[in-house]
This record gives sequence, structure tokens and C-alpha cells, in this order.
Amino acid sequence: MKIFCLLIALMSMTVSAQNHFDGFVKKLDVAYTCVSNPAPDDFRPAFLSKEYRAGHDMYKLKSKALYKNIYGQKSYLQYFLSYYLFNDTADCKQAVERFFSVERLDGLKYMVDGGVKTPPMVMIFNSKSIYCVYGACETELESWENLKKTFIAEYADDNATLLIAKCGFVKWEKYRKQ
Repeated sequence: MKIFCLLIALMSMTVSAQNHFDGFVKKLDVAYTCVSNPAPDDFRPAFLSKEYRAGHDMYKLKSKALYKNIYGQKSYLQYFLSYYLFNDTADCKQAVERFFSVERLDGLKYMVDGGVKTPPMVMIFNSKSIYCVYGACETELESWENLKKTFIAEYADDNATLLIAKCGFVKWEKYRKQ
């Protein structure tokens, strides 16, 4: 009986996380599929440690239709979504500090605007959660701009810190809910 209850609890957690992103995907101007991504999350080792665990998961968005990328080639748009939900603000703050405390190969620095080796990306740093979306430079199209704005509106709390990256450039902002 205990195993059955545990399985039901695990299934409901997976369904609720999937539904969380599915609602966001329905608001986009491009038809995407949103599937769990078993590949390792690029940010997980930096945000999480043995001492600081968080609810987290990663999903892949893939357009249902082909689009011309910035090179004129037809391909599916692909982006990656991840989230980290912490128990309290101290754990979340320590995850952010841990992420930016190491010498990063991409050149990202906390609250420093400028040139870096990065794809288009948005990181939302709320008081108890972190949300990330990123893609490849060739998919930095008008649809990316809509996805980015919708993602921020959906997941950023008032006064969240935003890292917004274009290919090769990062800008930091404070978010104000309207």
C-alpha cells in the first residue's frame, strides 16, 4: 500500500510540472510540443548541490512546423526550459551565488552587462525559484522574442532579477509586474 501511495504521489508531481509548462506553451504564437528532456540540464550542477536540493526539471520545446532560421535553413525551433524551486530564499540565494562564484567559461558575471559566449537565454531569479529558457543562436527569430516576453510575464515575480541574453551579449534587469 505504501509503495502504491508513493507511486501516485510521484505521478501527480510529474503531471503537475508538465501541466505547469503546458499552460505557458499554449500562450505562445508558435505551436510547440513540450516534452520532458532526459538530457542533463546545463545549469543543474551549478544551482544544486548535496546540501541544497530543490524541486527541478527540464523540458524541451520543439516547434510542430519547420521555420527558416537566421541562415535561411529550414529547421524545427528548439528551446530548453528548466526550473528550480527552493524551500526558502536563503537556499535560492546560495544557489545563485554558487552559480556565479566559479570562473565561468562563457564569461557570465552576476549583474554585469556585456559581451559573453552565450546563446539566447533568459534566467529569472525569484526569491524562491529560478526559471531558465535557452535556445541556439540560429533560432533567435521573432518567435524567440515572443517566447522570451511570455516566459518572463509567466514566471517572473515582482522585483525578480532577469538575465536576458542575445547571442554574445547579456543584459541584467529588475522586473516590475504591471
